[in-house]
Amino acid sequence: MPPSTGAVSALGGFRSPCHVFVDESKSAGYIAAATYIEANRVAAARQAIAGLRLPGAERLHFIHERDARRKQILEQLLTAGIRARVYIARTTNQPLGRRETLTALVNDALEANARRIVLEQDDSVLTADRRLLTPLIRRANHEAQFEHVRSRSEPLLWPSDAVAWCWQRGGTWIERSRPLVDVVQVVL
Repeated sequence: MPPSTGAVSALGGFRSPCHVFVDESKSAGYIAAATYIEANRVAAARQAIAGLRLPGAERLHFIHERDARRKQILEQLLTAGIRARVYIARTTNQPLGRRETLTALVNDALEANARRIVLEQDDSVLTADRRLLTPLIRRANHEAQFEHVRSRSEPLLWPSDAVAWCWQRGGTWIERSRPLVDVVQVVL
């Protein structure tokens, strides 16, 4: 199924506020994946996702997994009820791609009643992200907080890593991850 373009409707439907976990792929353009978890399910979801880590591994990182394991992880994420959105910027200008995808992503997250937005920490963009996200959240008159966290410390970033990797890789990997994805938005 081809990605939709333009604006999309809010996720809505949450019985409680949600938390949003964001990871990216910068290989072919800029792709951000956002996983939405209801606040009252965060602890249980974190435990379930942490259980996917192999013994001795610091984290789950899709780029380092074998194909058979990738397929197994995607099936387990679907079984766990993981839902994601994908934001695509078809540009080689990484700062522009990040700015446009994060703007769309945060606006959607606020519409979906996000109380916490967690981005995988990339020290090279911390200042730029703060300059972008703080006013976006203030203008929306929203109580959401955002933070940057290292992936090894937050298992709920791992599903977004998996989805972003699949959409960057393309082909059958998009189709395999599609059941996890509610919306695809092309921002550039």
